[in-house]
Amino acid sequence: MNLKLSQSRPCIWSVDKMYKVILLVAITASLFPGTVQLHCCIPSQLETYIDELSFVPGGRGSTVVQNMSYDAVTKRKAFHVFGDSIHDEYGIIIDYRGNMSYSWAKGVCNVTYAGYFHEICFPEGKLVRKSFMGVFPDIIRLNTYLIQSERVRWSITVGKTCTPVELRRQNDDFLNLLRFYNMTLGIRDESVFTPPKICFKKESRAPKTFQTPLFYRSAAMRGQFP
Repeated sequence: MNLKLSQSRPCIWSVDKMYKVILLVAITASLFPGTVQLHCCIPSQLETYIDELSFVPGGRGSTVVQNMSYDAVTKRKAFHVFGDSIHDEYGIIIDYRGNMSYSWAKGVCNVTYAGYFHEICFPEGKLVRKSFMGVFPDIIRLNTYLIQSERVRWSITVGKTCTPVELRRQNDDFLNLLRFYNMTLGIRDESVFTPPKICFKKESRAPKTFQTPLFYRSAAMRGQFP
């Protein structure tokens, strides 16, 4: 079946929860400009759960739980978000080698081009803390690095082989926190990268009312997480 693809960047539903997935996709596209010296890159194949917490002064905090499968060997990423009910669930699969991106929710799928693949890597930062998790001697040693830019402060905590544990992004107006847990190396089930059947139906193309959030467009154009 021939699929008609959009020439634009991936179109994502302009609702709050889908915006949170796009926040993570923007992070995994490229955390910082390519001119900085890289400290390390996360393992080439892993699966993990991620809690994302966002706070703004005077406002209510929000939390999103998602599952990420990351495969730098075959250049694929998958994000599946779990809501309070089946109607709140949605997902994104990006196949960079096949240059295909799929995003779906509530029985509608949008198929677009994937763009360029970027490994998830962290730049060099100032080591501010050495710590461990667990009860000695069954522990995991952690390093926390601080990265300060003109607008944003980053705190990045990683374990052995650069496995991500916590990412904190903060300025005077907001706090965004990503916590990684239940992480396993490798891809246990390749079907996690298989789009649902609705993505291959002609009527499942995205309606014109769907639009790409401004945040995602600006991040993509700069090739970094602003």
